[in-house]
Amino acid sequence: MRFILSRHLAHFNAVYDAGSLRAAASEVGLSQAALSKSLHQFEHLAGLQLFDRTSKGLMPTPWAHVLRQRARVLGKELDITQWELDAVTQRLKGHLKVCVGPVWNEAFLPEILPTFLRLQPGIRVTVSVGSCAEALNQIREGHLDIYLGVLPTTMDDELLQALPMLDMSLGFFARPSHPVLGKRALTLHDMRAYPWIGFSLNDRLVQLIDHDLGLSGEHAQGLELSVPTASALGEVVVHGDHLAVVSDAMASVLAAKGVVRVPLQDVFSRYSTGMVCRGSLLEFAPAREFRDVCQRVVTRQKV
Repeated sequence: MRFILSRHLAHFNAVYDAGSLRAAASEVGLSQAALSKSLHQFEHLAGLQLFDRTSKGLMPTPWAHVLRQRARVLGKELDITQWELDAVTQRLKGHLKVCVGPVWNEAFLPEILPTFLRLQPGIRVTVSVGSCAEALNQIREGHLDIYLGVLPTTMDDELLQALPMLDMSLGFFARPSHPVLGKRALTLHDMRAYPWIGFSLNDRLVQLIDHDLGLSGEHAQGLELSVPTASALGEVVVHGDHLAVVSDAMASVLAAKGVVRVPLQDVFSRYSTGMVCRGSLLEFAPAREFRDVCQRVVTRQKV
């Protein structure tokens, strides 16, 4: 299968999904004859019969079902190969699709993106905000290239590579005049007297909070209110009695909005954050550059 081209994969996907040459040809903008020829070439190169030709149309064989599951990933591998070839001939281009957790989106991405784009002006970057579990599935399926955020505790997937960059801890934040700040020797138990607000994209953080508070499966009342941005979070906190429960990496972002950290005696949950991608992506020089920029930014902000 070493000579399979990305167009073969695209044509195969279209035929598999449409179930007929006519519908697939219309989707990819080819004649039925041209698409049929491409499909025969693909089967010849793969050494497999991918479809049974029946009176009801094209029926996928077991090999086609397996290939369809891996087609997006194979297509991404071909893209990476093309990126490397372009780099050798100084025609560097490409498109990195990045998903970030909410803390990385607020605390680090505003510095990462312009720094990276200055170093790699020929690379296009698309960014979305999402959870780790969702992002990892999209990376496996070839829809996404890189995830930045809370790392999974375990990752039994030889195709993916996790790159820890920064350990974070959860903290509580409040408006300077909040009643809780008038108390001394504050503990986690004192926090339970007030409603909370936080980011809602990572269930693992909720589990960490529940564990530290000894809730035994009964979720803390706080996380009933969640928002997607630091701006919205800050507005709620400065105008009411909500406590924000977010990463310590957000301290400077929230300070700019008039929100201060609540000094706790207790040691709150710590967790690892960083980057996840397909291991093969790091063969692409701009992906390595993106990784290095992320590491420099978080290291500098940590110091």
